[in-house]
Amino acid sequence: MMKKQILTILCILMVSLMSYAMGSVTPGDSARTFLSSYDQSTQPYRFFIPEAAKKGEPLPLLVVLHGKWVDQNAWFDYTPVKNYAQQRGFVVIAPYARGDYFYRGPGEQDVLDLIQEAQTLVSIDSSRIYLMGHSMGGWGTWWLGLRHPDMFAAICPMSGMAPLDLIENAKYLAPIVIHDSTDTIVPVKNSREAVDELEKKGIPHQYIEPAHYGHDSKMIGDYLPTVLDWFENHRKITRPYQIEYTCRTPLTGNAYWLRILSFIDPVKAEGKISALLNGDRVLKIQTRNLDEFAINLQQMPGFSTDSLILSVDSSQMEIQPMENKDLLLKRDSKSGHWKVEFTDWQKIPAPKSLVIAKWNKDSDIKTDKGILAKSAAFFLNRRYKTDFCLFQEDMFQMPVGPLTREKIQDLYVYREEAMAQFELDGETLQKIMKELDKDSPLVRVKPFPEIKEISPLKTYQVLAPVNIATLFSQTPQVLNDTIKEILVEEVEKENLFPPKF
Repeated sequence: MMKKQILTILCILMVSLMSYAMGSVTPGDSARTFLSSYDQSTQPYRFFIPEAAKKGEPLPLLVVLHGKWVDQNAWFDYTPVKNYAQQRGFVVIAPYARGDYFYRGPGEQDVLDLIQEAQTLVSIDSSRIYLMGHSMGGWGTWWLGLRHPDMFAAICPMSGMAPLDLIENAKYLAPIVIHDSTDTIVPVKNSREAVDELEKKGIPHQYIEPAHYGHDSKMIGDYLPTVLDWFENHRKITRPYQIEYTCRTPLTGNAYWLRILSFIDPVKAEGKISALLNGDRVLKIQTRNLDEFAINLQQMPGFSTDSLILSVDSSQMEIQPMENKDLLLKRDSKSGHWKVEFTDWQKIPAPKSLVIAKWNKDSDIKTDKGILAKSAAFFLNRRYKTDFCLFQEDMFQMPVGPLTREKIQDLYVYREEAMAQFELDGETLQKIMKELDKDSPLVRVKPFPEIKEISPLKTYQVLAPVNIATLFSQTPQVLNDTIKEILVEEVEKENLFPPKF
């Protein structure tokens, strides 16, 4: 009898401790902070827990991303998201994510940290984690969803733009895309192009295109019931039989039961892996630009120790799976064939970021957007012997810390990374500069370096991203290299950033 009483008391204590841990945040809206794993800084966020949390059952989590020039409070203070979350039993988390950082670098990591944070504060159903955002938050929704597709059950990018090179990663993300046709800030073509790609690849999605909101965030509240209906009908797919995954860096190479570890060329192209496991115990894998990856056999659907035929590109082998052992594959540099070895998933070394340059001693310029744009223009003009570049100044971001290849690759945040070159005569350039001085919301373009004097008799050689070049020239010459490729190569030569102008 004594043993039963002791066990009962222990169970009550355990339940009480669990309840205390989960109850550290009471239902309602709270402004909180957390410690960033990126740089150990304290970062703010807003958090909402519905009354349904009192039942102790796992709840869905909605992560909402704010737009530019606002912060984590915007969703909570200016949309009805809390009302709908209360009605439907959703936990809501709104990251600050470093403000206007476009959810890259530390901003991206902050969102990932906060998803973990939410799971420690309240019981979250990991199969029902959803992501949505408007404007810059729409971009962030595409960006984070496509880079971490195995984290979310569904996404809703509103008035955003997608990195189209990663669009295949949306295979199991069930995107519901919303964009107003009269939007003059983020043109609707950005979402139409993404939706076209989804349709070409047969990826399930829903597209809604109203015609009277423009870029107004009122659209968020009006469509929240529709979005939450969509979310409630989708659960995360954790062990798919087929995987299509592309990444720009091995640092984000995890996808379901695959892990990309290294590229053949880390700058010129993305890494891609396609895998299909069929019922005959045949696993077919195709790779592009990879020389090392791993397979988590234990997490594959229908794991079994029965023999497995593994076909990787032109290599084929028979594998005898073992309990608690996974596969590491490396491409032979001479033959190009794949070699395989059994390993422990937890012991596979994580990809490391390569430091390619050191910071200029003046620490005050590290995150200055004008300096970042000027630096990029310096390298581009030097390479192509042009007079100046036209850039949107605020489309450059650089987190502090070691200058790695990945940071340089992601310096320019706009999705259109191709560059174009064209000529402008001095008279035309004078007219353009007058227009740019008006700070048109459609353009917001500046010349780098600054043009102090324009000669009407001179012809100027100009560089600009393609989307900007086409505003000023009908026939710009599109260059083969993208901004990221050029900048990585030039910064490695200089070994200093920003350069000494």
